[in-house]
Amino acid sequence: MAENSVEQRLRRIEDVEAIRRLKAEYCAACDADNDADAVVALFVGDSPEDSPANSPQVPIWEATGSGAKRGRAEIHRYFADLRASGRMRNSAHNVTNAIVDVDGDRAIGRWRVIMLYTANLPDGDVVFMRLIGWYRDTFRRVDGRWLFESLYCEVEEHAPYAVPGAS
Repeated sequence: MAENSVEQRLRRIEDVEAIRRLKAEYCAACDADNDADAVVALFVGDSPEDSPANSPQVPIWEATGSGAKRGRAEIHRYFADLRASGRMRNSAHNVTNAIVDVDGDRAIGRWRVIMLYTANLPDGDVVFMRLIGWYRDTFRRVDGRWLFESLYCEVEEHAPYAVPGAS
């Protein structure tokens, strides 16, 4: 095939679309009350054999202020604990402005994120929250399927956007 053959260009478009779909599946899993099983299914496995030398040996999930979760067990525990806490409900992840660069079986993605959710406070009050930031992700094709190697969310703002009953 030529350097920029139709087949190569089509493959790149298909890869980018598959990665966008993967990101949408991640957002949907988070918005499904932080479904830990669905989230970890989107990440590469934990064994060193699953990762080339220039990759993380285990998948990594991190958001500003949350600390890195390394390996599928830690990622699962984080989302399961978040779900069990009941402090977040009705979330809506909105990712936009995707930039996905594919290089063979590896890719990097950057996304703008705006997340809205309802927070249940310990005193029983409810607050409507917003989060604004960026995702920086790395991906790898494993057995023909794109998966996350790492997912990082840089939070720029995280605050209430409305208080129930306030005018």
